[in-house]
Amino acid sequence: MKILHTSDWHLGRSLHQADLTPAFQLWIDHVVDTVRAHEVDALLISGDVYDTSTPSGSIVELFSTALRRLTELTTVIAISGNHDSAQRLGFGADLFKDSLHIRTKSVDCGIPVPVYTKNGTLGALVYPIPYLDPYMEKNALAHALEQHAIMLPNEEEGASKRHNSPISHKAPEHNRTPENNKASTPECTGIVAENPPSVMAENNTQPRIQGNHPSVMKAALELIKKDCEEGEFSGENVARIVMAHAFVTGAQSSESERDISVGGIDNVPSSLFRLGDTEGVGPLSYIALGHLHSPQKVGVKGDPPMRYSGSPIAFSFTETVQKSSALLTFDGSQLTDTTLIPAPVWRPIRTIEGTLESILDAKNQAYRDAFARIIVTDSSRPPHLIPLIHQAFPHALDIHYRSSTQAHMASINPSIYNPLDIIMDFMKETGGRNLTPEEKELLSCVWDNVKAGEE
Repeated sequence: MKILHTSDWHLGRSLHQADLTPAFQLWIDHVVDTVRAHEVDALLISGDVYDTSTPSGSIVELFSTALRRLTELTTVIAISGNHDSAQRLGFGADLFKDSLHIRTKSVDCGIPVPVYTKNGTLGALVYPIPYLDPYMEKNALAHALEQHAIMLPNEEEGASKRHNSPISHKAPEHNRTPENNKASTPECTGIVAENPPSVMAENNTQPRIQGNHPSVMKAALELIKKDCEEGEFSGENVARIVMAHAFVTGAQSSESERDISVGGIDNVPSSLFRLGDTEGVGPLSYIALGHLHSPQKVGVKGDPPMRYSGSPIAFSFTETVQKSSALLTFDGSQLTDTTLIPAPVWRPIRTIEGTLESILDAKNQAYRDAFARIIVTDSSRPPHLIPLIHQAFPHALDIHYRSSTQAHMASINPSIYNPLDIIMDFMKETGGRNLTPEEKELLSCVWDNVKAGEE
């Protein structure tokens, strides 16, 4: 069984207003070729298909064409991310053919997508978890847990356990309105806010889910655990894969992801994916993560294998790691191989820093066609700076002038230097000479007075 894990396509995104449509088309062609060459049984897109909740018509058409090409070759499973509009992305999902599954509803987390091999045997069960907005999804998930008779720690176990657990057993808000969601803000701190009597059912035993990321993710995983233990395929020796769009503890972010923190909490513990197993990794074979743009493994010893595939294209100048997708091979329920397949590069990303003379040196002409960020550090701003840069680098997107003094001072780590030495160094850089002994003594006296809080 072969699965191709991708995420964060961000179709429609630009880089400093540069159109990336050719890069998206190159990526789609690459995915089609990869699926065909490796006879991939399923393609996963772990959220953020689009860069915005209202993509343009041309971008929707681009994705539609990609799906048509891909579903002729393999099963495609996609979830909505925090950039997507779940409603728009999931429109018509019930009408899709067997080879296309777009999941955008939290309450469907426990319903697996069966993936079959080319000879028709069951090879994997994929559980898609779309991006879970804590305030928007907590009530729906609480209702789903109740419908499946999933019991969580109850009130008799005491308030202390309730505060330490992301899910408690209070009655939920039944009227899911923006006003009620706002009223529940204190839950982000782990304190369960009481509901007004008008919205509480007497003797209600529906699980109460707090408004933070660990709580809603745990609730979704409880639905998956229920299916693993009691579902139609519970006895099958097949791969069980969870797709999720979330920030898992220990992962490294870049500057191009949108902040998803709620109440100061933006991540979920990787241990949740063990599904409560305290002695092993649990029943899950692999966690296909989306949201972070750098490809990376996450999790700790005792967790099931989990990875961010990363975005296929660099969306900021900090994303210098090679982009890739993850080709996964399973034998029964075991992940036996992970191969990173490099993504094609339409235009490389490059930051070039130095004096104008060094930047225009012939050695940098290799980056003439790159999307470039240029930082000029001459002691004084060179004349005709912008035209000269654009002549040498037609695709330069970000041009900064930062004097050599500013560049030097920016490189100093104040935690390992005496502040007085930093001040003296700055005065030397700006004045062009060393301070005299008298000046150093005066500066030292002033600094001592500042530290003592004297005028």
